[in-house]
Amino acid sequence: MQGSGQQLPESYRRLLEELRARGPMEVKALAEALGLRPSTVRRYVLELERIGLVARRGGLIVPVATSRNEASEPLYALGPRGPVLLRVRSVTQLAAVLHYGLLGAEEAAYMVSTGILAAWVRCSVGDRELAESIEKLRGMPPGELLEALRRLLSPYLSPP
Repeated sequence: MQGSGQQLPESYRRLLEELRARGPMEVKALAEALGLRPSTVRRYVLELERIGLVARRGGLIVPVATSRNEASEPLYALGPRGPVLLRVRSVTQLAAVLHYGLLGAEEAAYMVSTGILAAWVRCSVGDRELAESIEKLRGMPPGELLEALRRLLSPYLSPP
């Protein structure tokens, strides 16, 4: 795996798939899930960390976003009155949530005005340009902001 252009070994792909399916995991739990020794998992993680596909956060191994659309950490929606039961792992999911009205104008306005949404897009998705576009929506009335956010994210929705 040292050279560029080589395909990721099957064992590494299995490890990444497990992390994406189950979320952040400790080395021991990951080793058990994959039927490997913890030392083998640690070695795989070191290599995947070196090439930027996983990161360590505390004692957990976390998959890192691998596309412009996918987030390394989920977005938990918040509103002015507290959390909304909504977990989003990609810009496509967020676009669908907005498109189908699963997040209200007040919650969207709160997440934009506090910078939560732009920070998630910038840090977890890694899309600075989209984050800057979201920041420009600050100060808009909630209904207008929601429509502007829907238009901004509509390219991420697949055509019907």
